[in-house]
Amino acid sequence: EETIKDLVCWSPHSSMRRCLEELVQSRTRNGAESVFVSDGYVISMGGKKLVKLQMQCGGEPRPVSLCWNWDVKLEPVAVQETH
Repeated sequence: EETIKDLVCWSPHSSMRRCLEELVQSRTRNGAESVFVSDGYVISMGGKKLVKLQMQCGGEPRPVSLCWNWDVKLEPVAVQETH
């Protein structure tokens, strides 16, 4: 059965933004549901951690903001050494 998300045609910029959001969420240990990427530069009033980024889409710079709750820690994934 199709949902509304299956019927929506995303622009290239929106697709890139959603891919970034899903990538960060998938690598978050806990609290992934609080991680989101918003179009444009968001002004934080202290309720969320915030990183302002500029993505390139078709040669055009596009500002986005990566936001998450204060109690969520975004940490790098440990790299396993192969010997």
